[in-house]
Amino acid sequence: YYEWFELGGGGSRMVIQRATGNVGIGNTTSPSYRLDVQHGGGTGIRSQSTASFSVVDIDAFSGDAAVRFYKAGVGQWNTRNNPITNDYQIFELGGGGERLRIEDGTGKVVVNGDFTALGVKLFTMDYPLDPTNKTLMHAAIESNEVLNSYSGNVVTDASGKVTVSLPDYFEAINKDFRYQLTVVGGGFAQAIISKEISNNKFEIATNQPNIKVSWMVMGVRNDKHMQQNPFSAVEVKNAAQKGKYIDPKAWGMPDSKGVSYSSDPINSNNSSLNVATPKKTIVDNSGSVAPTTVAKPIVTKQDNSGSIVDSKVEKAVVKPIDNSGSVAPVTEKKVEPKVVPVNTNNSTNSGLVIPAATKEINYVTPPVNNTKPVEVPAQKIDNVKDSKVQEVKPLIGKPVPVNPELLKEKPKGN
Repeated sequence: YYEWFELGGGGSRMVIQRATGNVGIGNTTSPSYRLDVQHGGGTGIRSQSTASFSVVDIDAFSGDAAVRFYKAGVGQWNTRNNPITNDYQIFELGGGGERLRIEDGTGKVVVNGDFTALGVKLFTMDYPLDPTNKTLMHAAIESNEVLNSYSGNVVTDASGKVTVSLPDYFEAINKDFRYQLTVVGGGFAQAIISKEISNNKFEIATNQPNIKVSWMVMGVRNDKHMQQNPFSAVEVKNAAQKGKYIDPKAWGMPDSKGVSYSSDPINSNNSSLNVATPKKTIVDNSGSVAPTTVAKPIVTKQDNSGSIVDSKVEKAVVKPIDNSGSVAPVTEKKVEPKVVPVNTNNSTNSGLVIPAATKEINYVTPPVNNTKPVEVPAQKIDNVKDSKVQEVKPLIGKPVPVNPELLKEKPKGN
């Protein structure tokens, strides 16, 4: 991997992993994500805008776009969009499953678990008599039990009796039935439950015929979920909450006494933080990136041995050129003319001395290049009758010795 390393104890600052291109920031040399940030706590990643808004987009080409939360490497939570329905979901990792869902398009909120509030559970609407200036809120009825409520109005017959039918699931999800009856109008009359709930029905009887009765039936919730997770109105606080308050202000206590407050100044639940200096983590700084104490540089003598040894430049020594052997200069040797004997049988040429057509000469190549050969005309002996004189062949192809003095330019006028 390619690494930026801060010497003097800083350690690894950033790496780019080979083959994957993953980028790691902080004390990490094996980033497993496209951008893997590791730090010592108390800091993180921030997108800060100096003007207008700031946004972080998570755009999935297919599948869900999600943010996952881990603790010491163990997955805890996942918040995402459902890739099939586009509902917003909060998942508990490790088997918890979906905990909250906001349905796409409708905004319906689904909570898969208990829902609690320190304040009031209510609904809010525009105030019907002044909708542009006011709101109207209705709060939920609280109870120390999980109760289901059913109600209605009926009129007894001529015999003073009436049968009330409940939903067909009533007995499947309720137990411990409670009844309330109220006679409405028609003078004073009495009303009783003549037959309790059986097969999702009960009977009301009045001491007078044709009496209007308002009724209410409640049952303690007893479905499968409640059977496995029974409700208890009073619970003992866990170890982390003991000695603290859910609502410290209501009891005149400071925020530090709240169950949601943490003494850790780095905890993100606190509204005002005095961020402490992050502790330095111990990292492996061995090898070529080992931390060193920053000191004044010590000038040491450079090792210039071997192929880079320093040598003094000396003046070049002019050595005589060895012109012996094959490169030795050759001088011309003078050759005396030879007397060629003439056939004495012929009186006309007796005693005639004819110089030889050639003489033995050692040739020296003249200093001028591209010297053309000079043809020497054949010599012929005249006035010699009946003599057998052979023509002397010209010297062709051999350079003629030239006196260098003759090549010099002569002064004008001479």
